[in-house]
Amino acid sequence: MLTKKQLSSKLKEIEWEDFEVKRAKSAVPKNSWETVSAFANTKGGYLIFGIEETEKSKFKIVGVDDPEKMHNDFITTLRSEKFKISFSAKSAKKNINGKTILIFYIPEMPRQVKPLYFDNNPKNTFIRDGGSDLRATEKELEKFMRESSESSSDSMKFEDATIGDLRKDTIERFLELFRNVTQDDNLAALSWKELLSRKGFLTKAKNGEKRITAAAILQFGTDVAIKRYFPYYKIDYFEISGTKWGGVGEKRWDYRIRSESNLFETYQMIMPRLKIRVPVPFALKEDNITRDEASPALIAIREAFVNLLVHTDYFDRKGSSIKVYDNRIELFNGGALLFDKELLEDGDISEPRNPIIITGYRMINLAEDAGSGFFKINTSWEKAGFPRPKIESNRRDNYFKLAFEFKSSTPQAPRKHQVRTKPGPSWDQVGTKLGLSQDQVIKLLKLCLKPATIIALMKELNWGHRTKFRNKFLNPLIDEKLIEMTIPGKPTSPNQEYVITEKGKKLLERINKKE
Repeated sequence: MLTKKQLSSKLKEIEWEDFEVKRAKSAVPKNSWETVSAFANTKGGYLIFGIEETEKSKFKIVGVDDPEKMHNDFITTLRSEKFKISFSAKSAKKNINGKTILIFYIPEMPRQVKPLYFDNNPKNTFIRDGGSDLRATEKELEKFMRESSESSSDSMKFEDATIGDLRKDTIERFLELFRNVTQDDNLAALSWKELLSRKGFLTKAKNGEKRITAAAILQFGTDVAIKRYFPYYKIDYFEISGTKWGGVGEKRWDYRIRSESNLFETYQMIMPRLKIRVPVPFALKEDNITRDEASPALIAIREAFVNLLVHTDYFDRKGSSIKVYDNRIELFNGGALLFDKELLEDGDISEPRNPIIITGYRMINLAEDAGSGFFKINTSWEKAGFPRPKIESNRRDNYFKLAFEFKSSTPQAPRKHQVRTKPGPSWDQVGTKLGLSQDQVIKLLKLCLKPATIIALMKELNWGHRTKFRNKFLNPLIDEKLIEMTIPGKPTSPNQEYVITEKGKKLLERINKKE
C-alpha cells in the first residue's frame, strides 16, 4: 500500500497509469466504477478518495467527511452484484494535515474473469490508457472474451474443417523430425492421427469423428484453410539496409519473405535466412570441417522466432514480422503478454496463448519447458556479448515486440564486419534466397533430373493450386537457374516440362557429398 512519501511523489507526476484521485468528500463518486473497471482490466492501480485535482498537475487535500461510511459503501459495492463478479480491494486510511484520505488498491483481474464491467452491461467495460479511463472498443471486448476462455485460442474447433485442410507433406516432415529426436518408442509407433490426437491437435466429436483444432490448421494447414479460418494471418521477414524503416515512397527493404503458409513451413522458409544474418563468430566443430552453428546468439534468435510463432494472436489484424537491420533484429507480433512483462524477463512465469502449438515445437526440440524460454533467450544473447533484448508489451494495442541489438557489451561479441558478412556461394545461401526448406529444394531438383510436368511435381509435393505452386516453388528455382523450362518461349504450354540445369546438378552433388 502507498506510504505518505510515495503518495507525495505520485502527486508530483504529470500522468499516472496506475493512480487516480477523486474529491469524494461526502459520497463515493459515480465515475469511480469506471476507474475500478479500467484498473481491473489493465494493470491494477490506486484509487484515492479525498484529493481534488484543481488544475493540471495541481492537487488539494480536501479529506473525506465520514471515512468509515465511505469505506464500507465502496467495499460493499465491490462485493455486491454491481460488478460482473464480486471482489474486494486492499485499503488504507491516511491522515494528512489533519484530513483523512482513503486509498484503495484495485488489483488486475485474471484473464479468465475479464472483462470486468458493471451494471450487468458489457458496454460498461473500461481500460486504462495513461491517466484516462476509456470505454473498451468492440474489438477490445472481443479480445477480452477470447482470452477469458478457460480453453486456449488454439484449442478452438472448426465445425466444417476436415483432414483435407491439413498438408500431408508438412505432417510427414514434422513426424520425421519427431521420430528422429524422441526417446518414446511408443509415441513414435503411433499413426499420425493418433499422435496428433494425443497431443491435442485433433479431437473427437461425440460421433467419433476427428475434429480439427485451430492449432492443427495453424501448424499443418493448407494455405487455403489458413486464409479461410485466419483471414489476417501473415508472417513477414524483411532485411533492411541501415537502421531505420523507410518512409512512404522510400525503399523499405532489400529482401523480403511474405509467408501465408502454415507455421511449420514458415519456420523452414525464414530460419535459414535468419541463420546467416545473426552475428555469429566463425567457429568449427571438432571435425575442423563443419561450421559450428550452436552459438549463443543463434540459439537466442531461434528461441525468439519460435516464441513469436507460438505466442501470436492469430485473430489479430497486425500479424507478425521479423525485421533485420544493420544494427539489430526486431520481432513483432500481434498479441500482448497475458501478464506483466516484469514476470517474464527472468523466466519466472509462462501463460501461453497457444499451448498446443508450443507442445508441437517441444516435440521436435524447438521450444523450452514452460517459463524457461525467455530465460534462455536472455542468457544466450548476453552470453554472446550483447545487451539483454528489449521487451515491449502493449496490452491496449495488443502487440509484443522484442529487439536484439548487435552493439557489443563485452569484448567477446563479433566485430562489426562479422555482422554484415556476405555469405559465399554455398547451399545455405542458395536455399535462403529461395525462401524454401532444404528438403523442398532437394526433392524438386531430384524430381527434375528427368523432365517433369507441373502436374507431376504438384502431385509429389501434395499441392493443388497451380499458380501458387508455380510462384512458390518453380519460379524461384528458375530465377536461381537451378531448373529450366523445356519450352522457355511458351511458359503456359500444355507440353511444358521442367528439368534440372548444370548448376542444379552441381548443387545436388555438393549436398550429397556433405551427407
